[in-house]
Amino acid sequence: MRKLGLSLLWFLGALTLVSISMLRTGIKRAETIPERLETESVLGLPAIETEIIIDSYNYNGTALKVVVLPDINESMLDLYSNLDDSKTSVEILASTRCSALINGGFYTKENTQPGLFISDSNELHGFISNRTYNGIFSINTLGIPRITRRAPVDPLVTALQTGPLLIENGSIQNIEINNDKLARRMVLAITGSNEVVFLSIYNSQSAFSGPLLKDTPEIIQAVSETLSLGIADAINLDGGSASALYTSDFSLPEASIIGSYFCINN
Repeated sequence: MRKLGLSLLWFLGALTLVSISMLRTGIKRAETIPERLETESVLGLPAIETEIIIDSYNYNGTALKVVVLPDINESMLDLYSNLDDSKTSVEILASTRCSALINGGFYTKENTQPGLFISDSNELHGFISNRTYNGIFSINTLGIPRITRRAPVDPLVTALQTGPLLIENGSIQNIEINNDKLARRMVLAITGSNEVVFLSIYNSQSAFSGPLLKDTPEIIQAVSETLSLGIADAINLDGGSASALYTSDFSLPEASIIGSYFCINN
């Protein structure tokens, strides 16, 4: 009887794990690419490694790719506007020493930043109250990265107002947005140990398509749990055709000009 009871307990435990896996919509590690591949000859960049993780993720019957740049230290990260120069990502990479590039936030029809924007301690645009751009990523002079709802009062080296907030203090946010569309999503997150993480989520069959914005918080949380990223806060960046991600090993090019970009210097 004891052996039968143990077998039954084992079966129920395995069934529970399968059920949890199904609830998390089947995310799994696909591959890790720690080495430089073929982009050096194209972009003329030095051989600097940036770790990148690529996962396969099935969400509501759609096959998604999730690209993660983990463990980005704030000292490696700079934010720049691209509204005056309107360069392509390839042009930016060719003229800078960035080992990786990720697009920043949105921009207006008037070709301005839609909220607080601080680059290299210089404020290019002030804070604006906005229901969609309801969060601010910032790095202060002590090198502490944060995602907050209001502009911090301490001196800032970097600040980007964008949104909406996807995860706040470990809790999924309810996203209500008109005309939500399937699009590639770019996300900036901060872990409990104050490391910055960038994520891109897109359709495996169409790189500019991806999940609805309202579904993105759940996906981010599942990715964080599966890869043990420890994400505490996450915020939405510009996505769709005006999004880009480049490392020495991987590229997601934009179809329209990106308004700003994060430069990672290893």
